[in-house]
Amino acid sequence: MLTGRPPANAVPGFDGVDLPQWVRAVVQEEWTAEVFDASIADEAHAEEEMMRLLKLAVECTEQRPERRPTMAEVAARIEHIVDTVIRNADVDDFDSVSQ
Repeated sequence: MLTGRPPANAVPGFDGVDLPQWVRAVVQEEWTAEVFDASIADEAHAEEEMMRLLKLAVECTEQRPERRPTMAEVAARIEHIVDTVIRNADVDDFDSVSQ
């Protein structure tokens, strides 16, 4: 979802890239901005949350399953990220009204 790209095996007859492998390579080369879909990359104040979601996605695609987080942990971390976004939006709304 963060990349806006389909995984290689999602489109029949399409020989795309191995999406998790591509993301890992891009992150390793520190070209992280290249990972994000341009339509969401320009969202105000979203970069930190997108980076947190990207880190979680990379953890979920670890080669060794025992190193992947549990679904309960994934859900809790996503909820925490969403709560942070909501809190930040509320603060931004308050700041714009109070000025």
